[in-house]
Amino acid sequence: EAATRELPDSEQRRLHGRLAAWLEARAEDDLQLLSRALEHRRAAGLPGAELALRIARAPQRRLLGRAGLAMLDAVTAQSAGVIGLELQHALASLASEMGEWSFALNKWAGLADWLPGQAERAEAALAAAEAAFRLGLPDRVYEFASRARTLVPNDPLVAIEADVREGQALRWLQNRVSEAKALTERAGSAARELARRAGGVHVLSGGERRVYVAALRAQLDEAIRAGDAVTVAHRAAEISEGVHEPLEALTATFDVLFSLIMFEGLPRKAEARARSALQESRRAVLPIAEVEASHWLGWALHDIGQLEEAEKIAMQTVALAERVGAPIRFSVAVLRANAYYIAGSRGKSQSAVAAIAEQVRAEADPHYRLNVRMMHVPLLLRFSSPLPSELEALLTAMRADIEAAGCERCRWQATLITAEARARMGDIAGARAGLADWDVARPEPRPGPAARRAYVEALVEAPRNPAQQLFQQAGELAERAGQSLLRLWIELDAAVELTSNDRLGAIDALRSVAEGAEAMGALSEQQLAVKHLRALGVRTWRRSRTSAAGSLSPREQQIAELVAAGASNPDIAQTLFLSRKTVERHVSHILAKLDVRNRVELAALFARKVREVPDDPRRTSA
Repeated sequence: EAATRELPDSEQRRLHGRLAAWLEARAEDDLQLLSRALEHRRAAGLPGAELALRIARAPQRRLLGRAGLAMLDAVTAQSAGVIGLELQHALASLASEMGEWSFALNKWAGLADWLPGQAERAEAALAAAEAAFRLGLPDRVYEFASRARTLVPNDPLVAIEADVREGQALRWLQNRVSEAKALTERAGSAARELARRAGGVHVLSGGERRVYVAALRAQLDEAIRAGDAVTVAHRAAEISEGVHEPLEALTATFDVLFSLIMFEGLPRKAEARARSALQESRRAVLPIAEVEASHWLGWALHDIGQLEEAEKIAMQTVALAERVGAPIRFSVAVLRANAYYIAGSRGKSQSAVAAIAEQVRAEADPHYRLNVRMMHVPLLLRFSSPLPSELEALLTAMRADIEAAGCERCRWQATLITAEARARMGDIAGARAGLADWDVARPEPRPGPAARRAYVEALVEAPRNPAQQLFQQAGELAERAGQSLLRLWIELDAAVELTSNDRLGAIDALRSVAEGAEAMGALSEQQLAVKHLRALGVRTWRRSRTSAAGSLSPREQQIAELVAAGASNPDIAQTLFLSRKTVERHVSHILAKLDVRNRVELAALFARKVREVPDDPRRTSA
């Protein structure tokens, strides 16, 4: 730097030019070396458009970040002609890939005016419509979609994509669901006709296939808002079959994850897919995709009861979303609320309830706000004691958002949440009415929703009738769906129900819940179980090894003796008329209670107990 200050400007420019040439010759696809070469080119006063274009198309281009985009954009101001337009187009595409939607909108809007061909300008207008949608600007979406149609009025691909973009804005930004449906159906029909005329999806060109998949995805979104689980699953499978490119496959994976988690309620099936999608989105440096993948992974981990990792992933999701934005089907407020919802089970229940309430107030869109409310109400019910008037006000506000959102999937999820709330309030008639409405609309529920519905029914019947069988059935449904945290809540409520007529049974059940909650990292649920134990006069729920064997429930004692005798889980299930999953859960609890590591140690413990029992004196005298 000291030497540079004494060099004439002409000599500095000459040296910068030599450094630029030297770096370019050696850089290959190294983004850092290429960027340094561009800096030297600019310092030398040399043209930089070709090198900037090389950087914008490099395999690692998405690592540039905002600063890199700004550096390349500075070159475009000094570049004219064909190379200047090529660089503008490459930067617009890169900004869309990176989720830099304001930058992308500005670039695509300019290209829609500057590109020489009508078809090219229409393509840019549609890309600008997508950027406007991502920024939540419906009027700009309609403006650019209309411009694209005007530029090439007879192009079927442009017509399909314009319908898709307008439908997205109507559905997700303005909740004008019926208008969106008409456009979506038109786009879907045109896309299928396109594939039929071509001879099948497999022979479509890259651009045709991209538009075809976009139309199918619009139909999937329509099915989501209609609450049609069968069509959602079917469309997700069709999309997966129609994509070829890795990045298209990643987006298709998110469609499948939406179906698995939001409709099927099968988090274990979703977990592996979400982990793979997260790895792929990080490898490809796609920040918006990383937000969506990590959101689904956190959700799945929460439901299967891996709460420590779920909390970590959810907080990472929020931190990234606050920098790059949320995926199409969510908002940042929804992502924050989900993280707080998970934290609610991690010993932070009261602060989580307050934090989600704040997100309700912060979210302006009724559809996203409804999703936040559906996390707030259950957490409030389970960990707080709201006044009936307070809860009624929340349910009234939820009903208003249901009507404004126009989303049938959310309507029926909210119906179950409302029925649970009314059951916990003691409004049994209202809860039963909610269940009746749900049954009419969902006569054949998917696994996860079926388990939750069975759980609510058990809560409804608990005050009047012994509901242990209903709780057990709900728990088995939750187990089959892989909904471990839901199963824990079912067992907790079943244990609490026992406190009124079976103190010893309640104590045993609450201890089991506390142990299961601790294993999951569900610290708040563990604290609730301990609180109920203390109310029953039990000061600690932990058992010592010496006394634990005598504290097994009758069912656990029965299963432990069969295990000690060498019976397998399937044998035990058949003998006692239980499901294998139920037997597995009992065996896990027994091992934990007796502080033994495996079935062999359990058998040895029971063998010692038999040897320690004194002989019957009557048998000895005989």
